[in-house]
Amino acid sequence: MKKKVLVVAAIVAIISILSVGTLAWYSDSQEKVNKFIVSSDQNGDPDFSVEVQESVDDTTSDVVPTVITDTDGNPTGLQYDGILPGDFLSKEPKAVNTGAYDEYIRVTVTLVPDDAAAWAAMVPDFKLNDYLQDVDADFVFDTVSADGLTVVYYYNKILPAGEATADVFKGFNVPDVEMTTTSGVVSLDLKVKADAVQTRNIVNADDYATVALAAKAAFTVLGA
Repeated sequence: MKKKVLVVAAIVAIISILSVGTLAWYSDSQEKVNKFIVSSDQNGDPDFSVEVQESVDDTTSDVVPTVITDTDGNPTGLQYDGILPGDFLSKEPKAVNTGAYDEYIRVTVTLVPDDAAAWAAMVPDFKLNDYLQDVDADFVFDTVSADGLTVVYYYNKILPAGEATADVFKGFNVPDVEMTTTSGVVSLDLKVKADAVQTRNIVNADDYATVALAAKAAFTVLGA
């Protein structure tokens, strides 16, 4: 029986704020938290994996982040301190195929306020996709959650082994609304998760008008 493979990698940026990254499934049982790069190779298939890598453009970011480390001095994320309404925060994530097979890529971006109810009151009708700067044309918008905090994109190209996508986006625009301790929102997590699935033996790509549609169909087949 041919094996269907799905892997997940994730990173989080801290917007004044804290980062958390997770990886899961069909990757190596190693889970990293608050890392710039989270790779996966689990369940005995070290040749199928995906990483999320991130860079920052200090020349465009209104707040230059600092590196957070654990007690051993290992980097655990980026923290943007002292953000102001309307600030632009540089964050340039990409997915990297670190395995040996071609992959379809799905990227999920989630904003996590420390007080979701207060955030909804402060920024009514918020849609995260409206605040992500310069989303690359090869990442096709799919859905945004009802609360506006999670947006899903499919990569409109097959990602060959050893190659990287373009930057998913160039940064996050902080909504131009008052954020104080009395507002109930004092921190935000911006999480980026990349899911990868093999391109072979799941769907017939010729049945779909675009690679993004074939990718979505492949994830649907796997129930992921």
